[in-house]
Amino acid sequence: MQKIVVHESECGQRVDRFISKYFKQLPFAKIQKMLREKDIRVNEQKVAGSYRLAAGDEIRIFLYERATQSDDHVHGDFMLSAKKIVYEDENILIYYKSVNQTAQGAQSQSENLTDGLVNYLKHKGEYDPRTQKIFSPSFINRLDTNTQGLMFGVKNYVSARKYAALLREGKIKKYYTALLCGVAPKKGTYQAFHLKDTRTKTAWIGQRAKPGAKPIATTIIDVASNRDFHLCRILLDTGKFHQIRAHMAYLHAPVVGDNKYGNATINEIVQRRHGVEHQLLIADELVFPMGEEIKRIKIDLPEKFTEVFMERQ
Repeated sequence: MQKIVVHESECGQRVDRFISKYFKQLPFAKIQKMLREKDIRVNEQKVAGSYRLAAGDEIRIFLYERATQSDDHVHGDFMLSAKKIVYEDENILIYYKSVNQTAQGAQSQSENLTDGLVNYLKHKGEYDPRTQKIFSPSFINRLDTNTQGLMFGVKNYVSARKYAALLREGKIKKYYTALLCGVAPKKGTYQAFHLKDTRTKTAWIGQRAKPGAKPIATTIIDVASNRDFHLCRILLDTGKFHQIRAHMAYLHAPVVGDNKYGNATINEIVQRRHGVEHQLLIADELVFPMGEEIKRIKIDLPEKFTEVFMERQ
């Protein structure tokens, strides 16, 4: 018999889903059968699989066959820098991601922010993987490795559900600033179709749908032009792979410094003159509901953007 006490950060989940996450090798159909046969009880009572767990609930599981609990994930030594935390409360954390950091699934020579968040909260005593085995703190938005800007972290399960739902519903607004080159784009919302090519790790953009393509929308809110360069304020209406970079290139206004979709000649010039080695694209503002108010988190534009933009005046 195994006993699990539900942590505050894990409440609100269906008991069958909770058990499925806890014992990854236990078939879901088997869990349903165990609930029916009272081999899984909550607070000594029989419950249905749809029962929503509350903090402090005691789950007792009578296992008559070996079900291996998932191994603890190794989070390494990297920890978020307190100096780069833009906002934090008991539920969420907004972090400034630098270039060459990844949101999760760390690549070689990059820092994994999800692991960094876990280690930061462990260090603060706000997260203990030994007692919170089902939920792990994470970021709900994603940025390309070479795109800098604001990452939205959730500290507990309740907040993860709440803000992930708001993100899906489009109620968390993500604003970017990009330095573009080429044709000056006009203000407005641009719609197209998007398809990720997993082989080349690039995004296809077109006006006509093709199999597997999904509709996207990107809004250019403001444009300041200086000959070949255009400093643009962009609202990401949908959040597809490389959306801004690929969509702007499709509009003949690629992001400066983008080695995948950009203008190689311009990139070589700004690299030589200004040391720019990554795309000049930053997620610099998040706007989202918080209680009865609208929370707005905004950071300053790095000097490199205006330095390159102003050069040709």
